[in-house]
Amino acid sequence: TKEAVDAIISVQPRTASSGGGKSNDEVVAEMAEKLAAQLPPALAAKEAHAATFRALSDGSMNPLGIFLGHEMHKFNRLLGTMRSGL
Repeated sequence: TKEAVDAIISVQPRTASSGGGKSNDEVVAEMAEKLAAQLPPALAAKEAHAATFRALSDGSMNPLGIFLGHEMHKFNRLLGTMRSGL
């Protein structure tokens, strides 16, 4: 978290201002809060269509279900990393 905030602050232009405005830290904190609020909820397999994870007639798993399960897991890990970094 501190590394992300430090990186954002380091690329902000340096301007001299006298009084009243928000500090760089306040601006960055507000941006982080806005980004965190826009993140979608974690994906859940139970919200997928019933046929997506259903076993096929030969007993094997639907290849789409396998692929989707892997991608959902990776996406949820990414969301977790983003949330903890903001």
